[in-house]
Amino acid sequence: MSIQDWTIGCVVAYASWASIPFGVAQSGELLPNGSMEPLDSRGWPVGWPLGRGARIEEDSGGRRLVLEGAGASVNFRVPLEPDVARLRLRTEMKVTDVRQGRESWQTGRLAMSFHDREGQRIGP
Repeated sequence: MSIQDWTIGCVVAYASWASIPFGVAQSGELLPNGSMEPLDSRGWPVGWPLGRGARIEEDSGGRRLVLEGAGASVNFRVPLEPDVARLRLRTEMKVTDVRQGRESWQTGRLAMSFHDREGQRIGP
């Protein structure tokens, strides 16, 4: 059996902005640099893919990912061993001015899909 890739996409459709601090409750972190430290010279977390409509903000509560505008996202590819049957994800999400789009899935959400080594989608 081949290693499967887990793709996590933080997608905010039809939103003015969203703030999502990441945390993964699993044996070991699935996302690189989940604490968002350190940042590179552009102010982006080291090891993270660049996002669309995304930025990092910081205040007294810490750093957070902010996604702004329809289709804003940051997508991660995380290799999983074939025997992984379950993932436990933990995140906090704040959204404002989110309106459902034409489709029921067009909302502020944490989206994920599973793909085999060849990139073909598997599972629901």
